[in-house]
Amino acid sequence: MSFLLTRGISHVNKLSKDPASEAEYRKQQSATKETIKGVRKSVNAERNKLTIGITKKYIFQEDATVLKSILDEVDKYLDGAETNTSTDITDYANDRFNNDKYYALARTSFQPAGYDKAGSERYTLRMYMNLAKQTKRDNAEFDPNIIKAIDDYITLVQKFLDDNVYSQADIYNIFIQQTSQDNQNAFNALPEKTQSDKDKKTKIQKAFLASLTKLQKNNNQLDFDENGKPSTAPWMGQMAARDAENFKSDALNDTFSPGRLFGNAISHTLSIAFILMILFVLGLGSSMAVNLNVYKPVHYRVMYAIWGFFFGWIVLPYVIGYRWLWKGKTPRFYAFIPLIPIFFLNKYVQFLLGWMTYKPDELIWELEEWRNTHPHA
Repeated sequence: MSFLLTRGISHVNKLSKDPASEAEYRKQQSATKETIKGVRKSVNAERNKLTIGITKKYIFQEDATVLKSILDEVDKYLDGAETNTSTDITDYANDRFNNDKYYALARTSFQPAGYDKAGSERYTLRMYMNLAKQTKRDNAEFDPNIIKAIDDYITLVQKFLDDNVYSQADIYNIFIQQTSQDNQNAFNALPEKTQSDKDKKTKIQKAFLASLTKLQKNNNQLDFDENGKPSTAPWMGQMAARDAENFKSDALNDTFSPGRLFGNAISHTLSIAFILMILFVLGLGSSMAVNLNVYKPVHYRVMYAIWGFFFGWIVLPYVIGYRWLWKGKTPRFYAFIPLIPIFFLNKYVQFLLGWMTYKPDELIWELEEWRNTHPHA
């Protein structure tokens, strides 16, 4: 009864719907799916670029985290956008990407040419801030006024970065030019009246150059943890050490050594011999299992061939140890895998399939030892 009622309601609903409206609705659904597919493709492409940038240190982690959060937000929106119109989805994507948001940050936060040959203004500013941090870290003995000037610069840059996450390149360029000029003016204003003053200025210059060299070797990353954790070796330094060790190992292996050659030859020979021995035992187990049950129909013999192979380590002790040595029943060998009870007249076919052919005899039925009698006796 409920089935008939359901069919009736469905039929009434179908008659009450406007075909033109239904067609328009299906058209909108199709457009929505295509738009979701297109936006999703763009998100995946950006995610791939971001993954490469993080892996190759083309972008600082702080900016990478912001970009990833935007991509995650768009993905989450698309997961529930099936009921939205194509226009709504496009507007949402444009708001997150084109309108001074994702693309604005991506085009300034990667290394030069790290993102579609875009600029690197935000990346450059972070590099300058790291230069100040590294120099301060490596030169704790600096005059307190110099340390304070470095701290003021770091604070100024960090605030600018926080306030201008999605700013265009020209905003960064103006700030970089202005702060660079201010730093140069402050350095020029340092006293040079005495030789001691001149030595201090020279020391500051050399300290910044040394820190710059260190950053360049470390892909512009700091060689210490800013959160106060124990310092670790720079990741680039660790990689270089590993590469050097691997190179040393490869060089040693490239040097000819008769002893190593002989050892490798013995090792490989023993490995191959062991594998061949295992295959021989398993193959012999398969053969013995089938020869022991050659009186059974062919589909059973195929089964015995398979299971005899996998359990050859059981079949061999049973046939040789228990049946032959203990019971005195000599194993009979009809063929390697006796499946075909005739010999082929064609010598080529017999050559190919001879390992499966055999000639039945009356002694076959003696193998049927689990019965007291059999019809062929």
